[in-house]
Amino acid sequence: MTAPAKEKFVTIARILRPRGNKGEVAAELFTDFPERLSQAKELHLLSESGFGRVAGLQKFWIDRNHPGQGIFHFAGISSINAAEKLRGLLVQIPWEQRVSLPAGSYFVTDLIGSSVFEVPACSPPAA
Repeated sequence: MTAPAKEKFVTIARILRPRGNKGEVAAELFTDFPERLSQAKELHLLSESGFGRVAGLQKFWIDRNHPGQGIFHFAGISSINAAEKLRGLLVQIPWEQRVSLPAGSYFVTDLIGSSVFEVPACSPPAA
């Protein structure tokens, strides 16, 4: 019997620090589509040691004062001290929950390992 395949995740943010006094955290965003995070119910948190856990998301919003940052408020985190324990964790979503891109657009991860070459431009036939 084979072991089940390990689930793949995409890192969408890194928690920087507590923000506010109700347990919110500021995070550096790694996604081009942060607005969709406000609809998420659960996210995955991963530590540097590789320990991961699921966290319920109470609220998310984009920080208007700090471009490239978002604010997460996770369920069960209701104080600055509790939020401080999340510092440095990576916020992830399952691989299959990535945004569907339009034709001709690619994720950087889809291009890693690809060969790149230049095709000479075709000249119109001489008249």
